[in-house]
Amino acid sequence: MPENNSRMINKIFMFSSVHRWDDTRIFHKEAISLAKRYTIELHAPADFTFRELNNVKVVGLPLWEKVSDRKEIRKEIWDRIKKSDADIFHFHDPELIWIGIKIKFFKKKKVIYDVHENYSETIKTKYWIPTSARYISFILYRMIEVISEYIFDELILVIDDHQRYFRKEHFIIKNFPILMHNDKKEQKIYDAIYLGSVSKERGIFEIISAAQLLVQKNLNIKIAIIGPIDSEIHSDIVKNIRDKQIDNNVILYGEMEFRQALDYVNKSKIGLVTLLPHKNYLVSIATKMYEYMAFQIPIIASDFPSWRKIVSDTNCGICVNSKNPLEIANAIQYLLDNEEKSKQMGMNGYYAVMHKYNWLNEEKKLFELYDNI
Repeated sequence: MPENNSRMINKIFMFSSVHRWDDTRIFHKEAISLAKRYTIELHAPADFTFRELNNVKVVGLPLWEKVSDRKEIRKEIWDRIKKSDADIFHFHDPELIWIGIKIKFFKKKKVIYDVHENYSETIKTKYWIPTSARYISFILYRMIEVISEYIFDELILVIDDHQRYFRKEHFIIKNFPILMHNDKKEQKIYDAIYLGSVSKERGIFEIISAAQLLVQKNLNIKIAIIGPIDSEIHSDIVKNIRDKQIDNNVILYGEMEFRQALDYVNKSKIGLVTLLPHKNYLVSIATKMYEYMAFQIPIIASDFPSWRKIVSDTNCGICVNSKNPLEIANAIQYLLDNEEKSKQMGMNGYYAVMHKYNWLNEEKKLFELYDNI
């Protein structure tokens, strides 16, 4: 790292109004990595006022339940920014673009926009935006996003495909897993696990139906579902499980701390990443897929071209039609019935993560970005 740049950049103000403070990408990957070289404050929703963890100063913002709650959070962020003496401001949500613009014009500081996904496409699926307004919102956001790359000092993208939406070349920092020493072998309590946001689009109802099919075959299957549950359909999910009489087979744990969730992965035989074929998912990086691989368990993944290539190249699992519960059920049963093959697939995935798909490689790109900004 150039000496002169280390003197120029002393303090980073990282902020999010949407993601909780312990978000995997924001805190566990980027913030902790940057704390190796810089003083960093992370301002994000939390159930505390202040903590210092891994040299990251975490300053809590109010937790939110409804989208409308975030208006006050954005006001609080701007109030804090006005008082901050940070050298770089690094934000993570499209709703904060306007604040990023104000930082450039009023504080004349460096600004980085971390674009977690193709938001212009995501807008088309947002239930809280009236259907008639989604296309207009899509056009408006695309315009703002294009303009923003000329205002901000750098944009960070997560997937290669997203680059084609921009005129300039940007850093692509992928959501590969953090390398962890996993010598502790836990008893396998769960036959399968789903880790991540729980929603209709991410295939929760198909997983439930697959579990029912296996129970009907007299298999005492146990599937752990871990992650924030879409509040709009939470009661529907619970009812669906009860109606199918599989309360003891599909266990909803809700959201939990990152490392605690990984403990559950370690206690599972199979990792599920069976998202439905929405446009954004078709080209996305399935972060959870790599996290399963890091724990030496085989995966069952949606049969999307980019995901199929990873599964095929590494021979780490099975791809299925994620809209078909029978295919999911058959894949689960196959992996449970063929323990040696499952074990080998798990090891194949583990080796791929150790040598290629890991955060250490992405951390180098993050440092390069900060070295050259």
